[in-house]
Amino acid sequence: MTDSTRAAHAPLRVAHVIDSLRPGGAEQLVLTTVKHLDRARFESLVIPLARPLDLQPEFEGVGVPVCCLDARGPFDWRRGIVRLARVLRAYRPDIVHTHLLHSSFFGRMASLFARRPAVVTTLHHRDFTHWQSDSLRFKARRLFERVAAPRMTDAYVAVSTVVREDYISHFALQNINVIYNYLDPVAFEAPGPEVVEATRQGLGLTGKEFVLLNVGRLIWEKGQGHLLLAMVEIRRAVPEARLFLCGYGPDGEKLRAKTRELGLEDVVKFLGNRRDIVSLLALTDVFVFPSTVEALGIALLEAMAAGRPVVAAGVEGIPEVVDHGVDGLLTPAGDPSSCVAAVIALYRDPDLRRRLGEAARRKVDARFTVGAGVRQLATLYERVARTRA
Repeated sequence: MTDSTRAAHAPLRVAHVIDSLRPGGAEQLVLTTVKHLDRARFESLVIPLARPLDLQPEFEGVGVPVCCLDARGPFDWRRGIVRLARVLRAYRPDIVHTHLLHSSFFGRMASLFARRPAVVTTLHHRDFTHWQSDSLRFKARRLFERVAAPRMTDAYVAVSTVVREDYISHFALQNINVIYNYLDPVAFEAPGPEVVEATRQGLGLTGKEFVLLNVGRLIWEKGQGHLLLAMVEIRRAVPEARLFLCGYGPDGEKLRAKTRELGLEDVVKFLGNRRDIVSLLALTDVFVFPSTVEALGIALLEAMAAGRPVVAAGVEGIPEVVDHGVDGLLTPAGDPSSCVAAVIALYRDPDLRRRLGEAARRKVDARFTVGAGVRQLATLYERVARTRA
């Protein structure tokens, strides 16, 4: 342990450093992790670099403190490194677990000035494939990841095999452990019928509609623009179809304008961030996930855990989750026509919807549950802490 004065049986202290606490996939994964880590073995602190802090009440509700650095951007060195180093020196973690690109840079740098705890970095995206740039900053970050980061990182975790292989191709990293994104399937069991009915009425639905749902940040990589194009044809074939987009993001206004341009205001509704995802899933006929960039997809796992049939773009890590025709339907990314065909096929075949939904739930139970994922992570924590000690 980094603090030799602490009792040998004291829990390992883990400080999670992450960009913010907006309700995204990485943030939800951290929340699931700290909820289910054995409190007798691990003590957690969550350190977001900046706002928003949407999930802070949920962390604090399970007894995990949050310490926001209030950084002013991804290049705020004074808060991102100096203030973070002070927090780490005060908390004295055994392990600093960093998430996402900016936080991983700041977390590893700050750890140098905080008694050198063990560092674990989770790779949530194919960062250096999708966000390439000719800028000096990008080239410097790439050099850091190639030369310095491996010397400062005790272990890497990739959320899918495709992310692991991507980082190996860029940086020839050796110590990357694949721990798939995970969730608690029990949390996605359908609520009582009165709760679902209240949600239905709140959305202005009568019960005769064919409900499509997408959950994700409103940004180009999530593919909602392609989904809107698909809805033009879906509405013609299925007049009772309704699409609900749940989330927010930088492309929100652009997508709303596109909805108006396509004349879809009566069938497409933007819900913003919702706390009742389980209820929304319970009244959903098909979950649509048209991402063009997706390392794995927490929202996709949630829909499958709820037993919903899914239509998803077969990109990157998604085929590691969905077997086409077995527990979901895969379509080419950026191809609205294929999405239309898949949705209409499910509309016309209720038995297929049922079979795919049941198989999807079984898949999550078998491969993506929190119990297995947290056990793998706990073993990794204890190994790197022993090695550092």
